[in-house]
Amino acid sequence: LDAFMPQPDGRADRLLAWLPGSDEPGSDESRQVFDELVTRIGATVVGRNTYDTAGGWGGQLPFDWPFFVVTHRPPDDADELPFVFVTDGVARAIELAKDAAGDKDVSVMGGDVTKQALSAGLLDELHLDLVPVLFGEGVRFLDDFEEGPIRLERMRLVDTPAVAHVSFRVLRED
Repeated sequence: LDAFMPQPDGRADRLLAWLPGSDEPGSDESRQVFDELVTRIGATVVGRNTYDTAGGWGGQLPFDWPFFVVTHRPPDDADELPFVFVTDGVARAIELAKDAAGDKDVSVMGGDVTKQALSAGLLDELHLDLVPVLFGEGVRFLDDFEEGPIRLERMRLVDTPAVAHVSFRVLRED
């Protein structure tokens, strides 16, 4: 609830306890939300911190669609991995992901990458999973966001004891 994603040591296990397969109360509702989102995704853009925190997903794509990793420095073995490492910014990564996704959506994961995409006007929707826990420290989501205010319109709220799934439409000022 205090807008921290992982804890200072990079652990996010408490924040992810609601994911499908858990025994948390409301997991059926969470599975439905998760499954609906996953069926819409055709490509994902992540930041290097998210990639590193996830341990590079063990060198395997976590889903059956391409992942584009925004980074200043690709790993030494980047050519051997199934990820596309993009060194020329979030906008370029999203452009490549849109091409790869076809008529499906592009998801963006990670605080810094999300902030950059939102600031650049590249996000249409924002999906947040709010877990009832206060960490007090860690990696902040949308920290130092200076592009506001950006108006959001709530599209959906699915409330379970373990997590509140909230979806917003990003409203553009004309």
